[in-house]
Amino acid sequence: MNLSVHLFRVRAATFVVTVAGDLDLYSAPLLSPSLVPPPGPGPCHIVLAASRLSFCDVAGLRLLTSAHRTLSENGGGLAVAGASGSMRRLTPLVAGNHADAPVHYADVTEALRACAGSVGEDFTGPPPAPRHLPSFRGLGARRAVPAGLRARRHRT
Repeated sequence: MNLSVHLFRVRAATFVVTVAGDLDLYSAPLLSPSLVPPPGPGPCHIVLAASRLSFCDVAGLRLLTSAHRTLSENGGGLAVAGASGSMRRLTPLVAGNHADAPVHYADVTEALRACAGSVGEDFTGPPPAPRHLPSFRGLGARRAVPAGLRARRHRT
């Protein structure tokens, strides 16, 4: 299976990267550019949404560890949200040092709250989705007729 990567900006220096599929030696170069901090001063936080990641080998874990190390040099970091149990257990072993291992969270919202707290921002969660409520004004006894049908009726 291939790796699908999507990058979303949440705040000025906070990003969510969603991955789906297999993260291995061959697909790690696809994810690598999304884990590089953007140019500019200040910390950068990246949350990796890994709930749809079906497989991750040592090459993928090494990529995550090195990305976390690079981000933490400037005060930021990499957080992994929704990872499998085996990935949570193996990440510190591959990192060799718990300080170099990315922090794991249960879900993306929890990881974003932790990132916001580390830079002094307040994150209350994603904004509510807009609701579409149908309007029934003016329907009364008239029946809506498409314009194309109306024009055909008047022709002889």
